[in-house]
Amino acid sequence: MKRTAKWLGRKGVIYILQVRGKGQLKIGFTENDPMRRVAAIQSASPYELELISSFAAIAQDELHLHKALEQHRIRGEWYRPSEEVMGYLEGHCPELRAKRPKSRRPNVEKALDAFGGLHNVAKICGVGISAVCQWHKGIPPRHHRTLLKYAEEHNIAFTLDDFFEPTERRAA
Repeated sequence: MKRTAKWLGRKGVIYILQVRGKGQLKIGFTENDPMRRVAAIQSASPYELELISSFAAIAQDELHLHKALEQHRIRGEWYRPSEEVMGYLEGHCPELRAKRPKSRRPNVEKALDAFGGLHNVAKICGVGISAVCQWHKGIPPRHHRTLLKYAEEHNIAFTLDDFFEPTERRAA
C-alpha cells in the first residue's frame, strides 16, 4: 500500500501489546482509543493480551519502529520479545524502562535510566544491545570515558562514582 504524506502525518497513538507471560509483541497505530483497539484484537486472539505501552505519535513513527525491528518480525505487526526489541522499545517508551526487571547491579540500572535505556547506551558506546544486556556485573571500564564524555556534553548528571557501588568506591 502506498502511503501518502497526509497519511503518514496522521496523529494518533502507537500501542504495544504483549501476549501475557512475556510472549510476542504487537506494535500498532490507531487514531482512536487504544483500549478499543486492544479489545478488537483481543476478541480475535486465542491468547490473553495486555497493553504494555501506548504513546502519542504520528503514523510515520509506527513505520520507523517496524523498520528498525524488521529482523525480529514474526509476521505482520508481531515481533519476538528479545532483549534487543525490548531495549529498543525502552528507548521510545519511558514507562517500559520503569517496568524493566531489576536483575542488574544498581549502577548499571542508574546508567540505563540516566542515558535513556538499553538502545541509547548501546548507541553511545558503539556496541550492540545484546552486549549491554550482558552487563549484569557492571559497566566495563572501557566504556566509562565514553559515557562520562556524553554525560558532560548532554548535561546528564552522571559521574565517575556512578559506575561503582558505594562499597566499591575508593576514598579520595
